[in-house]
Amino acid sequence: MGWWSYSNFVEQAAFYIGCCLFGIAIAAFARGTGSYFSRRSRRISSDDAFRKLEAKKHNEHLKLIGSFCNTLGAAVLGAAFIVPYIGNHASPDQVDMRWVLAGLALPFAGHIALRFMKSEG
Repeated sequence: MGWWSYSNFVEQAAFYIGCCLFGIAIAAFARGTGSYFSRRSRRISSDDAFRKLEAKKHNEHLKLIGSFCNTLGAAVLGAAFIVPYIGNHASPDQVDMRWVLAGLALPFAGHIALRFMKSEG
């Protein structure tokens, strides 16, 4: 027989199906134990505490977005000046201003995102 045979296919299919079922069982077990041991399973006693928690989560996400925009803007701005010099030894007047403007606009977008923070108090 060649490299492909029915018995070889059945053995491989059984192995892959077994691996999938094992993965599903592990995922279900992890999901069940995660919800049992996590702090999210406990009820928050008051609406005020729940509102503070939601505001804190919202603010942390906004801070991450602002930080990401600032870092990406610095990288784009740096690449706008470095890549032309490395690629073809360009002079400073050959820098593409679209990349410079994009690098300057990204931190500005991060500052705009931070203006949507909620009060935690």
